[in-house]
Amino acid sequence: FIYIYMSPTTAIAFFPLKLIYRFKTVTWFAHTVFRPLTRLALRYFSDLWVSVDKAQVLTHYPNYKIIGQGVNVCDLYPTTETKKKFDVVTLGRVTPAKKLELILDVLAKCKHQYGKEYSFVIGGTPYLESDKSYVQELKSKVQELGLDSQVHWHGKVKRQELRSFLNTAKVFFFSTPGGIGKAPLESMACGLRVVLTEKDSKAFFPRSLANQIVFNNDIEELAQVLIQYVEEDEKSRNLWSENIHSFISQHHNMKDFGSKVVNEVSQIL
Repeated sequence: FIYIYMSPTTAIAFFPLKLIYRFKTVTWFAHTVFRPLTRLALRYFSDLWVSVDKAQVLTHYPNYKIIGQGVNVCDLYPTTETKKKFDVVTLGRVTPAKKLELILDVLAKCKHQYGKEYSFVIGGTPYLESDKSYVQELKSKVQELGLDSQVHWHGKVKRQELRSFLNTAKVFFFSTPGGIGKAPLESMACGLRVVLTEKDSKAFFPRSLANQIVFNNDIEELAQVLIQYVEEDEKSRNLWSENIHSFISQHHNMKDFGSKVVNEVSQIL
């Protein structure tokens, strides 16, 4: 079989070879954007489509399987060595799908209604031309909301600096719809408080934990949550850090994740 990561249309390109060599095609795709060609590739050119959770919009496809998500917890863990330079962090390719304007609105609410000015660092870069236009829109919004001194653009985050970068902040904010991304789990492995706004992501966690991570897409509610987490005392923050890192280590480590992939693949071979 061949394994395709986040590029479903590659399965179409391999189709002539598949007819000759009779191999199976397994595609990992966890995204919120489904263009017509992407839908075609996932439905008719992939024998197995594996993804994170039920928050995806095409889960009715018969070849769709939920296997969760996994991270390398050996490289990602809490640290007291790195000073908390920022209050809030997010990470990933800067694209309209990430809905970063929501985070800006929440920060503005904290500042103008509650008098809380929280620093926010964005890790990641645009890729497409439309992404670059989106960055300019965000920068204009930052100025309009009076957040110039609070928002920082870090740029690309290399894999080897991921742990130190995430640990410079107190709270990881993930405003992307469509399920659990890898970055939130990496942040949890680093012991950060995490705020998610995709309601269907609650199914990914035990109920008691989900209520501390997944919130309604409501600016007022999110502002109050952010204030609570940023202002959290050190003892409570350290306790959360230990517990959430332990949870990720036990339930979402790369070894178990790999076993799930192998199990699903073995059923189609």
